[in-house]
Amino acid sequence: MSENLQGILWTGALGAIIALIGAAATILVKRVRGRASEPEMWEKIQQLSTTVYGGRDKDGREVVGLIEQLGDMNRRNAAQARVIRALSRQWPKTHVPRLDPSDIAELEEDTIPAHWKVKPGIEPVSG
Repeated sequence: MSENLQGILWTGALGAIIALIGAAATILVKRVRGRASEPEMWEKIQQLSTTVYGGRDKDGREVVGLIEQLGDMNRRNAAQARVIRALSRQWPKTHVPRLDPSDIAELEEDTIPAHWKVKPGIEPVSG
């Protein structure tokens, strides 16, 4: 029974020591780090807003926002899907595919051969 009591006391003492070390570390961290001032907080919020929505950063450079970049990516991905759909629908029928010029304009002009682009007066096969 005394061994059991001794183990309980050691566990309690160890727990108290760990709690004291944790409390001392918490107080030390709060004193060293301190609290951010209100102007610093507003500056961080402004930086985050500029990153998300775009605008000018504190150095005056234009920043393209993440929302605008995401819209460009979605538009480009939709154009790629329409081109792939049009190619798959035209593949068994035609030797040279005809693609929609608006989809080609979304994609890089260098990667699509000129003779694949729709000529005026020819209706493109839409996807």
